[in-house]
Amino acid sequence: MKKIFIYSLPVLAAVVFLGANSVSAKGPQNTQRGIGYQAMLETKAKTLGLTSEQLQQELVSGKTLLEIAQSKGINLDKIKSQVQTQQKIRLDAMVKAGIITQSQADERLRSIQSRQADCTGNGNFAQGRGFGRGMGTGLNR
Repeated sequence: MKKIFIYSLPVLAAVVFLGANSVSAKGPQNTQRGIGYQAMLETKAKTLGLTSEQLQQELVSGKTLLEIAQSKGINLDKIKSQVQTQQKIRLDAMVKAGIITQSQADERLRSIQSRQADCTGNGNFAQGRGFGRGMGTGLNR
């Protein structure tokens, strides 16, 4: 009985820790985003000559990335290129830290490039509409 208790402590601690993190990650109105989202937001904002808060406000107000870029006289391809560069740097750091393998990084980068190729800038990237965890309505609830 004592062995079962000793072996179950790390599992219980992990469940409590992970459970607390998944609850707190949603935030009061599900407005908190992950590191990758924040990095992309900051990259897009910098390319547009805005702060991330200003870009977030523009997006929440209903403007699309394309509309914002056009109002600033910036080509959408420039924003896409900057995001891809930033994401590659982030993925390279994750490989170096041993978080993911080079193969996983390459796969993620191909996925990013594919999504970027399909991006017209007419959607609101602050409003995810995919399947799975983290792809809810976010800021637009």
